[in-house]
Amino acid sequence: MPPKKRTTTSSTTSKAKKTKTAAAPVMTTKTSKTRMGTASTKADGSVTNQSSYNARRCVTWFKKYEDPDEEGVIGPEGVERLCQELGVELASIEILAVAWKLHAENMGFFKKNEWLDGMKQLNVDSMEGLKTHLDSFRRIHDSPQQFKDLYLFAFSFAKEGDQKSLGIDHGTQLLPRVRYDENRARAFGPQADPEPAKAMWQLLCPPAKFAHIDSFLQFLETKQPVKVINKDQWRSFLEFSNSVHGDLTGYDETSAYTLFLSALASHILDPSDGKEMLLLPGPVLLDEYVAWKKTVDAPPTPRR
Repeated sequence: MPPKKRTTTSSTTSKAKKTKTAAAPVMTTKTSKTRMGTASTKADGSVTNQSSYNARRCVTWFKKYEDPDEEGVIGPEGVERLCQELGVELASIEILAVAWKLHAENMGFFKKNEWLDGMKQLNVDSMEGLKTHLDSFRRIHDSPQQFKDLYLFAFSFAKEGDQKSLGIDHGTQLLPRVRYDENRARAFGPQADPEPAKAMWQLLCPPAKFAHIDSFLQFLETKQPVKVINKDQWRSFLEFSNSVHGDLTGYDETSAYTLFLSALASHILDPSDGKEMLLLPGPVLLDEYVAWKKTVDAPPTPRR
């Protein structure tokens, strides 16, 4: 008999067994489709618009608000309609942030080139796209450098013409200006007045995040140490607020910068009557505020 053929079992089969492998965790973002494309919401809540900017669509959007009497400009009425469609107030940090992103030169007006360049930087060309940025504008205080840029922009934005300072007309209302230009008043709200410095501070510095804002404005109204706020004073208040707590811990009255500026005085023309007036350097103004606050916060002296 011929030998039987030996049957062997191969250690490997023609088909490898499939093995399940655990996928490594990956970071994902939530995506949502809009008429303008896809928007991604990151873990930190910020929104990135992934669609491409369309200049023609942006121009069409601009024309919706364009002043019928002045080509290439969105005027106060257009800004008001824009705010209504955005769902924000005229005097709000959201619309101020929009003006900042557009590098707008004049309060209550958006030029066509400002609109197109700014919206391109934001990568939006429709109302729906702009709305995706509103939440980050509301939370801008959480980004110190972004807020500082907005804060410094606000000083220049609120100035009138070639003036180098913002007015404080004591005894009037505390909402945005304007005394001389009805259009600017309409653009920034119906209760406009000539106190842009106080108005901007109130808009930018909520008491929950700026422990000194209420008492500082009270100091300006009560003591009236200055008639206008210059850029140095404006910037100094932010630096002071970032370093000095509500109970004044962190305040250094012996700093070389403060002592040096205490010996200086700068002069400008009072816009109301053209006379020369004294301006306190920013740190010196804050020194006066601290001295006043210590007096106000001091417990009453018991009677003997």
